[in-house]
Amino acid sequence: MTGTLKVPDSTPSVALQHYIDARLSDHRTGHEREHAIEHDLEREARDIHNRALEARFGSVNEFRQVLSDQASNFMPRDSFDRQHSALIDRTEIQFRALVTRVDAVEAQATKSAIVAGVVMGLVGLLAGALLLPVVSHFLMGGT
Repeated sequence: MTGTLKVPDSTPSVALQHYIDARLSDHRTGHEREHAIEHDLEREARDIHNRALEARFGSVNEFRQVLSDQASNFMPRDSFDRQHSALIDRTEIQFRALVTRVDAVEAQATKSAIVAGVVMGLVGLLAGALLLPVVSHFLMGGT
């Protein structure tokens, strides 16, 4: 029987005890190496995870800052409503004043047109009255 170790029923020999101790020591050393490797891998995984979280939260904080900056530039609704209402009131007043001016200009233009028409009519009548004897004289054969 090869590969089989026969242990006597009595106290194990010193060589066997050294063999078992060496095997246990090798086994323990292997376990310690495995645990060290696992520990290093876990630390590396935590570091990668923490860097990813820091990058993510950095982006989130940057976005929050942008929103905060943006919100500080917004006008409150009640302030907007007051200013908008005042603007509408001023615009309506200015529009009414403009309409009044346009009406006055149109009325003046209408009066001026009437006066100009009357003057032109009178000039036409006067010219006709003055030229009528001259034209009739030529038409009647006068020299």
